[in-house]
Order: sequence, then C-alpha cells, then structure tokens
Amino acid sequence: MVALLAEYDEVLAEVVSFPARTTKNLSAVIQNKLIELLARSVRSSPVGKISASPFWSTIFYSTSDIDRVDQLSVVVRWVQIVDDQCSVVESFMGFVKITNPDAKGIASTARTFIESLGIDFHRIRGQGYDGASVMSEIHSGVQTLIKEMVSFPVPFVHCGCHNLNLVINDAVDSVEDNRNFFDVLGEIFSFFRQSLNRWEKLRAQAHRGSLTLKKLCETRWSSRVDAVRALRDWYPHITKVLTRLILTSEKKKEWDDARSLKEKMDSF
Repeated sequence: MVALLAEYDEVLAEVVSFPARTTKNLSAVIQNKLIELLARSVRSSPVGKISASPFWSTIFYSTSDIDRVDQLSVVVRWVQIVDDQCSVVESFMGFVKITNPDAKGIASTARTFIESLGIDFHRIRGQGYDGASVMSEIHSGVQTLIKEMVSFPVPFVHCGCHNLNLVINDAVDSVEDNRNFFDVLGEIFSFFRQSLNRWEKLRAQAHRGSLTLKKLCETRWSSRVDAVRALRDWYPHITKVLTRLILTSEKKKEWDDARSLKEKMDSF
C-alpha cells in the first residue's frame, strides 16, 4: 500500500527510497494507522449521505479472516434523492471484530459500530442476512434483537443470493452422480493438503500460474466453479502423482488412499 501511495506522493517516494535500516516511520503500527485514516476518509462521504437520508437498511455477514478471527461485515443500503430522482445505494462500511458470536453480541457490535460512524441507528427500516439461526431466529436471533432496539418496524428479509445458493445445492445434491463427484473432489483436496510433501509433489507437476486446488465451500455454490476448473487443469498431474505414490509409497494408509482416489478419478 505504501509503495502504491509513493507513486503519487513525492515526499513519501523519497522516504521509501531511503537506504536500509534508515528510520522511515513506516512500521506495521504506522501503516495500520494510515489504513484506518484512509478508511475513515472513504467512509465519510457515504456516512454524510446516509445521515441525510430519511431511512436506511443494513446487511450483516460474519466470517473469519486468515487468522481465524471472527469479523462482521457491515453494509448499509439507503435511498438517495437527487433532483427529485430516487435511487437505492449500497455501501460497504467495514469489518468489525466480533468478541461475542451469539445473537446479542452480534447485534450489539453492529449497533455500536454503526453509531460510531455517526449514523442514527433509529432510522433503520430493514435488515437482511443469511438463514443461520443466530441471525434469523424469530425469538432470539439478531433480527429480533434489532427490532427491539427501535420503535419502528424493521422487517427481516432472507438474503436472496443465499436462498438461491441453498436451492442450487439441494438440486445438485439430489442427483447421486453429482453428489459423488463433489465428494471425490473434496477427498482429493484433503488428501494433498494433509501432507506438505504430497502438496509439493503436485505443485512441481503443475504449470506456473494455473489454478490451484480449491476447498469446497458448503454455503457458496459459486466457489465450486474454481474448484472444478482447477481439477480440470490439474487432472493429469494429480493422476501422475497418485500413480507414483501407488508405486513407491511405503505408508499403507497413503497407498490405500492414493489407490482409492486414482480408481475414483478413472471412473469420471
């Protein structure tokens, strides 16, 4: 990020060009502060427009980052009125760390974050999440707790994309051949990822720049596209490594797994 900014700032470019071990004031702490300042600047424009809007709705989604830290992504949708023309605008407001992953913790974290941006929480008029019980449960889920925080109706709408994903998953799983294919695809990924040695042997066979094997995501059908493409591109390399393991491996479990996967791939 600093290198990119240096391309547009002469002073920063000069600092970056200092010799090694020179004090540059570009430690990880300072860079994180720069990122936070940039985030505040980017958010200031939509926050002002949202505050001027008569009402808004929100979309929450929790996920884990690379360090397995639970984070809540916060998106706000609002009505923008310009010259008597109305349009619905959607803005991503940021990620916020979740310390308490239950419904009360998520609802409280979301409200605190939104209010810290200067947005009036009592203008919320809609909410949309996935179908997880912690979010959508009608008695104690996030949607119910949000409704209790304000005096106006705040209807909950199950995310359309998530609904579509569930329909596609169920439709595909209803066909045995499809279900077996993706089961094998998951087994292939697990077999190679469980051993650094096997993974390196596979990478040595593949072409640089090609797609790598992907883990299947149960809740996102679209993630399977890259997984299938990677299998297509790596198919000959996978079979070659499996054959080599069948011929040379001295570990019984590895030999059994390699033979089983090779037979399943040959039946595709």
